[in-house]
Amino acid sequence: MQVALMVPCYVDMFYPRIGIATLELLARLGVDVVYPKDQTCFGQPMANGGCYEEARATEEHCAIVFGSFNCVVMDVQDLLEFQLTKHSRWRS
Repeated sequence: MQVALMVPCYVDMFYPRIGIATLELLARLGVDVVYPKDQTCFGQPMANGGCYEEARATEEHCAIVFGSFNCVVMDVQDLLEFQLTKHSRWRS
């Protein structure tokens, strides 16, 4: 089974070592990790700022990018909680 790795935009920009460490840990544990190159912002900054339509568009993009995976790993808890609680498409 492949596991998709979601790396938030600000982690990628400011703390890239977190994403790299997450990938290395999963690989060390024998997990078949995929990093979808089409992933973008997940919409939380826009939604928190009241820009719900813009957030919806990015959420729909993420649903397309990650929708084929049975398991998605994210290393930032608040973004994961945002995806799970705000967007029903991410609920299993």
